[in-house]
Amino acid sequence: MQETAEAGAAFALILPPEDPMADLVIAQVTAACEGATLTVHDSLETAAVEHAEAQLVLILPDPTEALARILQNTGSCEAALTGWKAVMAPLLDEVQRHWQRLWVLDARAVAAGDPEALALFGAAGEAAQAVTLPPQPDAMYMVLAGVLVAQDAETGRMAADVADLRRGGGDEVHDLDQCEAALGHFAALNGVVEALRERVAELTLDAAKAEALERQMEAAEAERTARDAALAAALLAAQTEQAAQADRLVAVERELAQVYQSRSWRFTRMFRALRRS
Repeated sequence: MQETAEAGAAFALILPPEDPMADLVIAQVTAACEGATLTVHDSLETAAVEHAEAQLVLILPDPTEALARILQNTGSCEAALTGWKAVMAPLLDEVQRHWQRLWVLDARAVAAGDPEALALFGAAGEAAQAVTLPPQPDAMYMVLAGVLVAQDAETGRMAADVADLRRGGGDEVHDLDQCEAALGHFAALNGVVEALRERVAELTLDAAKAEALERQMEAAEAERTARDAALAAALLAAQTEQAAQADRLVAVERELAQVYQSRSWRFTRMFRALRRS
């Protein structure tokens, strides 16, 4: 693989979509390869097919930084790992296919105008003026991303492959102040977590008390329902007996009225009067 570009060379620059350093990278490379032909693409395969004679230049961010940026945007470790691997797996396959005509450069190094990286574009190239680079993701996400790279075997392998491919930039992407800030964040989070655990314990106890009270209320309700049913049955029985007694009373009164209206009662009226006298 060629180490520097020849005069009048053509370059096909490949930048990952939505790279926050894309504009700075393009500016630096444009200044470094002044007089050469430069095209910009978001697909390595497309650049290789459309520019068969051009030098392919793939710009990649540090894996930890890229993973931390996704993690900061999604808030999910699983989503960050899945998203990063979904992009890197096919890209690394393309790198293997086009390795003989490919340079892989560190995005932050190129954006910052690193002489070692930009020297590949020709001795006559000059870096663009000094620029302010986009900040790395929050320190906490950088540390978490580093942990994910270390713990996930597939991600670690891909990150190692990228590290072997890239030129420019250092091996360490963590800033000391950022790491200390991240440790401060974690210490504060530990206090919050402990407070939340205590609150969860309190809520669990309250829930147990509420459940016991609910069971007591259910038992009292069942007892009240049974008592109401017994009272209703007793009331129905009393009402039935009262109705029966009323029917019997009506029958007796009817029978007595028939006696009063009978001839024998009228004929014996005199005798009843004599007996009373």
